[in-house]
Amino acid sequence: MNFLAHLYLAPADPTERIANLLPDLLTLPEQQAMPAVFQTGMALHREVDRFTDAHPEVVALRGRFPTPYRRVAGILVDIFFDHLLARGWSHYTDQPLANFTKEVYQGFATHPAPLPPRAAQTLAAMQRLDWLGSYAGLDGITTALGRMDQRLRRPMGMAQAVTLLHVDSLGIEASFGHFFPDLVGHVRRHDPSE
Repeated sequence: MNFLAHLYLAPADPTERIANLLPDLLTLPEQQAMPAVFQTGMALHREVDRFTDAHPEVVALRGRFPTPYRRVAGILVDIFFDHLLARGWSHYTDQPLANFTKEVYQGFATHPAPLPPRAAQTLAAMQRLDWLGSYAGLDGITTALGRMDQRLRRPMGMAQAVTLLHVDSLGIEASFGHFFPDLVGHVRRHDPSE
């Protein structure tokens, strides 16, 4: 899952929310060096990723992507699923998406320890450009895919992969509809400190 889903699944505490983003922003040695207050949230993030990557719906969906996108299929699924979560937000919570993102962004200023510069810069950009709210629209995920592409050693024009949502929109939505309730249930039953 991508940023929005990790934040949705995290406890409402600002430190827990930030911690749930850190594994995507830090190297493993940087994660290990983070203060203990962040470790439980980072463990939850890794558990969400582990469950997601092994879920039959996700495995099958990644396998349906055409060859040029197979090597980044996991990234595409994460971003597509964040789009579907943002678009269908009211099905999962009574709190409007705009209120949720505002609360998350305000929480970025209240974490208890300094963050590595790259993580702090990413959180600032996320807030300034409202990445989370932008996921509800195709332009927002196209931009997110472009940002991801820039991080690849060999960029491949990932922003163009948004066309896959047009080609298989019903299939992708069905996969998300089967998968996401399973993930929510798993997180509710899981204690990352174990």
